[in-house]
Amino acid sequence: MSERRRGSRKEVGCKQEVYARKVDVGHVRNHKKEAFFLKKWKFGFSVILAIALWCGAAGADIAYTVVDSGYSAGSIGTIMKEEADFTIGALKSGFGGDPWVYSFIDADGKDKAVLREFQYSGDNDSVYIYDPIDLNAPIANTNKWGRNLYGVAREGEYLYLALQDVYSATGDTSGQVARIKVGDYDKDPDKIHAFSAESIADADYFRKPAGVTVANGKVYVLNQLRDVRYAPLYGEIVELDLDLNPTGKTARIGKNPSAMAFYDGKLYVACAGGMLGSGEYGSVWEVSLSNMSAARLVDLERALGASPAFQAMDITITPRGTAYILVYNMNWPTIDARIYKASVGDLA
Repeated sequence: MSERRRGSRKEVGCKQEVYARKVDVGHVRNHKKEAFFLKKWKFGFSVILAIALWCGAAGADIAYTVVDSGYSAGSIGTIMKEEADFTIGALKSGFGGDPWVYSFIDADGKDKAVLREFQYSGDNDSVYIYDPIDLNAPIANTNKWGRNLYGVAREGEYLYLALQDVYSATGDTSGQVARIKVGDYDKDPDKIHAFSAESIADADYFRKPAGVTVANGKVYVLNQLRDVRYAPLYGEIVELDLDLNPTGKTARIGKNPSAMAFYDGKLYVACAGGMLGSGEYGSVWEVSLSNMSAARLVDLERALGASPAFQAMDITITPRGTAYILVYNMNWPTIDARIYKASVGDLA
């Protein structure tokens, strides 16, 4: 079973706090930004929280999901991004199985929302495809994609899927990336690349995909490396061709990466920094796809203060270069979840 992102709050609501903070942004290239301007939205929920960010073709919306303490009843909601504020839409309930939401843009330039329900029974995920403006009835549904979907990306006629779990009767395994045809949602993948474990210091570290994107005719998979205790070692980005053959190019990034976003020839990666709730601080990394060089841009300990320990959980970037970063401070069973807004230029 994979580590789940979870937490709870006592009150329901959303409070916007806008401020500018002078910080020393941690940077591998020894560069310091004197001012890092952020807008912060702080969320509190009465149920266990699991947010996933996504931007549509116009960069208009953020979708998020919440699930109850029994991981049996989930809801999905939307947040409309405006210049100076967020408008929180009503939750749509009736989902189950620990839902997560992703998106892709189809061949006609239209947004599609992908909602997957993780099955703790060990069965494949239940996956539903929606038009984001109508969540009342799915366009399609399937349980053939695999287990623990952690990302979706489209290129041409294909969808690429990041899957953390592969069922094994003998214990944990590394995950895989799979490919299906757009529209053939209820068919088995036509291509699969299974990742292998790595033995380091007498411990097996499994590669667990945490995201996938396609850029410049290549597929990029975001992997967590962690052992059977879920203790993370480091993260990596692996380059494959469109038929899911590895090119041999990789980039090493921070521990426990959770999401990535592509913008202007580079990938921006949110890293939790350690196990969730471990007290370790997260970070945001930049990977140049021209040479797979990696640099840490933001150290959350420096950017947000010494306490509490915030971990970067998700990132999305609009076509105009505005980044939205989700951070957690988890002290089970409570969670402080915030979304920060900054330009990509300010991150770098």
